[in-house]
Amino acid sequence: MTDSDSAADWMTAYQERLERERTEARQAMGKACDALDELGVTAVRIEYDGYGDSGAVEGVTATGPAGDVAIPADLREELISAAERLLPDGWENNTGAFGELVLDVAHRRLTREHNWRVETSEYDEEVWEL
Repeated sequence: MTDSDSAADWMTAYQERLERERTEARQAMGKACDALDELGVTAVRIEYDGYGDSGAVEGVTATGPAGDVAIPADLREELISAAERLLPDGWENNTGAFGELVLDVAHRRLTREHNWRVETSEYDEEVWEL
């Protein structure tokens, strides 16, 4: 086995693990919808922000027809854990990214509204004859 074979095997295993984790996260979100529905929640917004090689879920807001709905701490933690596994690779690195995941409980639909921060540069040159 060559080093490139070993690297390819590692990358394949890594990609398979990521896909498995993301599948489990989507299933967890679907299961959470049942509990949220019982609490009268119609939507959940999970905000995140990352840069400089770190990132975090900044807030979880659950709403129903009458406004904000308090959700149990264990359910909140399940939502955060699932959300973190669904964020794209590198969202917390360098200039990072921010956004939110919006869970539509009734339709069992999760939307990621994601913003990559982009750093640009513009070249400028001046030449002086001395």
